[in-house]
Amino acid sequence: MSGQKGRSPLPRKGHRILRPLNYPPEVPGSGSIIITLQKKIPVAIINVSGRIFMNTLDCPFRATKAALQKIRESAKIVIIDFHAEATSEKIAFVTT
Repeated sequence: MSGQKGRSPLPRKGHRILRPLNYPPEVPGSGSIIITLQKKIPVAIINVSGRIFMNTLDCPFRATKAALQKIRESAKIVIIDFHAEATSEKIAFVTT
């Protein structure tokens, strides 16, 4: 990568990169994706990060709620991959 200072090796659109949904919009990738299984069953995958100790992220609760409203029209099966530092935030996410 010599001579390419400041350039990301990732594709600009990042359509195949799953990153936390609540990361800033300029970060490459998408926070959710819908894949189709062999029997033409659509499955949505959402990746989201907790915000305790990571103040620069958007609210994981609002971001997930908005994504679910859009995704539920296309996929009946939804897998949410939630990462958080604090157990209290994980419990709140599951019970909300």
